[in-house]
Amino acid sequence: MAKKPQKPHEDHPDEGWLLPYSDMMTLLLALFIVMFAVSSVDQAKFNSMMEAMYTAFGGDTAEGIQLPLPYPDADLPLTEKTDTAINSSLPNLYLSLNSYVIDQGLQDSIAVQYSGSDILVTIKNDVFFASASADLSPEMQEQAKILAQLLLENQDPLRPFDVIVAGHTDNVPINNVQFPSNWHLSAHRALNFLDALLTGSQLDPTHFSSRGYGEYAPVATNDTPEGRQQNRRVELLISEPISPQQEQDQATTTEGGTAEGDAPSEGSESSSSKDAETSSSKDTETSSSKDAETPSSKDTKASSSKDAETSSSDNPGKKGVRTSAQD
Repeated sequence: MAKKPQKPHEDHPDEGWLLPYSDMMTLLLALFIVMFAVSSVDQAKFNSMMEAMYTAFGGDTAEGIQLPLPYPDADLPLTEKTDTAINSSLPNLYLSLNSYVIDQGLQDSIAVQYSGSDILVTIKNDVFFASASADLSPEMQEQAKILAQLLLENQDPLRPFDVIVAGHTDNVPINNVQFPSNWHLSAHRALNFLDALLTGSQLDPTHFSSRGYGEYAPVATNDTPEGRQQNRRVELLISEPISPQQEQDQATTTEGGTAEGDAPSEGSESSSSKDAETSSSKDTETSSSKDAETPSSKDTKASSSKDAETSSSDNPGKKGVRTSAQD
């Protein structure tokens, strides 16, 4: 029995490129997912992720991480956002302060909050101040020196931090020889802490100020002991001065707004002046025409009456003829 002829064997094309191609597409997909996640990242989650990555790649602590600012001012122009993100020292300061509080176990007495544009450090008065007193305890003075050192280490020498020290109290009245009211107590506590920050440090005093709010800026209710305890505090509001680029942009915006605001006023003044001139000229012409018409009409009436009298006097015969005819 004869065998059927076999078809010639066809070689399969080389498909080795599929493996690197699929790997490349997977990497691109992962890249875009990461970019999307970073574009809408939360600040707290972002810092936690950076600390975890730093530890996973061989770091012991989060100190020294150079973090970019994840778009704190999304509504600003591109130049301002770029300048802020590159030159900002606030993220590094926040990490240093947060690490110090955690390492020293001070979470119950010091709180650090970062909003993207400034840092708020809250210090509870019950821990570092005696009741109805503005004198700093030795522990408070030591904490002030450490905070001053952290500020000095993390700030840009060309753009030092602006720091506002604010004192707050509860609504329990105070009236003694030293402090007639809570205003005085809060102001003295803020001033004493500010003095402790600047004493013996190389910080620029021109960037520091103190305020006393008394009982009028509470963060909790004063109806409970726990709420009053939260209201008795000293706060440090740390921010960065406006960059030269931001000042220039603000000046340009202000000048543009002023120029646009002046243009309509000039046009309205010119139009109003033109309207006034037009109306005045119309009134003048109308009055002059009326004045001109009045004497001319009077003269015309007078002359016509005179002419009628003259003609009647000049023709007495006509009157006599009509009389005779009637007779």
